[in-house]
Amino acid sequence: AAQKRERELQEELTRMREAMAKEERIRAERQKEKEKEQNALMQQLKQQMEESKRVQLEREEALRQQEKLLKQQKAEQEKQEKLRRDELAAKEKAEEERRLKRLREEQELEQQRQERMKQLQEEEERLKAEREAERRRDAERREQEEAQW
Repeated sequence: AAQKRERELQEELTRMREAMAKEERIRAERQKEKEKEQNALMQQLKQQMEESKRVQLEREEALRQQEKLLKQQKAEQEKQEKLRRDELAAKEKAEEERRLKRLREEQELEQQRQERMKQLQEEEERLKAEREAERRRDAERREQEEAQW
């Protein structure tokens, strides 16, 4: 009876050890699965972070390119504005030069006209003086002729 009891206890102990070993295997498998899932999640998180970083870098590069383009456009716009201002200044200068040239020509013409008027006036006064001298000579001659009669 004692041996039977001993054998039953040994079998019970063996069953308990096998059950514990089985539970340990199941627990170890579950732990492996859990670690696998955690590793997969970590890998996924790592990929998401890398993707996020890549997207951020692309955005920053796009912003740099946009700023560069805006700077170029602004520089081109300023260049065009300067060209327009220079062109306008050149037109205004040319117009001013034409106006001054016209003014000088008008002054010259006015001066020539005044000189001609002066010459005409002098000629008129000379002719008037000649006529007056002629009239006086005629009057003196008539007086002499009348005095002779």
